[in-house]
Amino acid sequence: MASLDLWKTSGHFDFYKEGMFDQMEVEGAEYQLKPMNCPFHVLTFKDTPKSYRDLPLRWAELGTVYRYERSGTLNGLFRVRGFTQDDAHIFCLPEQLEDELVDVLVLFQQVLTKFGFTDYEVMLSTKPEKAVGSDDIWEKSTAALEGALKRHGWEYSVDEGGGAFYGPKIDLKIRDAIGRLWQCSTVQCDFNLPERFEIEYTTADGEKERPIMVHRAIFGSIERFFGVLIESTAGDFPFWLAPTQLRLLPVSDDFLPYCREVVAKAKAAGIRAEVDRGGRSLGKQIKLCAKEKVAVYGVVGKEEVEGSLLSLTSRKGGDLGQMTLDSALGAMVAAVMTVGQGILTGHETVDAWFGGVKAMLFAMIVLVLAWALSDVTADLNTAAYLVSILADSLPPPLVPVTVFLLSAITAFTTGTSWGTLGILMPLVVPLTWAVLGANGM
Repeated sequence: MASLDLWKTSGHFDFYKEGMFDQMEVEGAEYQLKPMNCPFHVLTFKDTPKSYRDLPLRWAELGTVYRYERSGTLNGLFRVRGFTQDDAHIFCLPEQLEDELVDVLVLFQQVLTKFGFTDYEVMLSTKPEKAVGSDDIWEKSTAALEGALKRHGWEYSVDEGGGAFYGPKIDLKIRDAIGRLWQCSTVQCDFNLPERFEIEYTTADGEKERPIMVHRAIFGSIERFFGVLIESTAGDFPFWLAPTQLRLLPVSDDFLPYCREVVAKAKAAGIRAEVDRGGRSLGKQIKLCAKEKVAVYGVVGKEEVEGSLLSLTSRKGGDLGQMTLDSALGAMVAAVMTVGQGILTGHETVDAWFGGVKAMLFAMIVLVLAWALSDVTADLNTAAYLVSILADSLPPPLVPVTVFLLSAITAFTTGTSWGTLGILMPLVVPLTWAVLGANGM
């Protein structure tokens, strides 16, 4: 909460009073539950003198806010009276604005893609009839937003006059599994708060100027976003996000010590693992894994214990066969490390490719280790599992190359004829170029 005077200075008390809870008296002064995080970041900026050399400044927080909603409008996680925003504010020079906006759009795509959201509706909203700020700054800011969208390669619609009174904005709505659109990410220019709080920086000529302020939120409301995610996936999360990534099902209590050892190693590697509590038949344990949407489960019996093996089944990939413990954990770690990497536009494409190459090399190292530590069957199982993981996580042009390289290593370690791979090679190269062309690379 903060003093009511803060919300009067920011303009929220005048423009947003209906969405705020009533004030409360504390030691003779009026205080207000905060409906926004923005004024606090402005006060942080104002706390010390700023030079043009200090800009851009970027501050972010997970801040809980409280907004009055009528009881009839409340709806689970989708509409609540207290929620947490992933709020960030950028203070920059006018000439820095477009580059900052491009970086924000790249961040939007990078984060949302990791959660499986790739279908967006993007809207650019321009100056309304009632607005603060000069026409010149509105035109330059709107042009920067439009330029950022074009540089990022996103298609968008224009909502003429639909901007906030304090500045133009880009709103991004995500489409869930059944086609519903949800307000999610937003980036907005603000000419109101810098003026109201009289924040300024010193230019290269020694003059005082107002910085451009940008509001940025990726999820918007964390609660609403996860409500959308849960409904869109029906609780069947991807491996990296699954609450239980690995559950071990011992055939009898005699194998519990090995299961506990495996779980300890898995947790040390960052995998969320557990042992079934027992007291049920193996069939019921497997049925419970399906009901609770466990990402991967492993049946543990005498053969697994004696050979330090795991017999794994993936909820989405089916039977993965038998693997050595080290190769199985390595494959799971690789699945987490490479999540969500794909073809991105803008300068992030380079980062995605670099990450993809690292993932590919990591997968090959895991495969070589599997060969050194296990038999031929485990080699083939590990190769197949890594290919299935990387097919969803690498930039598309790297997939056929990765398949060929993993196949080549598998051929070397298992004695498969190079003639067989020679037959496949003419298919791999055209496929690679076809994917490159499809992605406009």
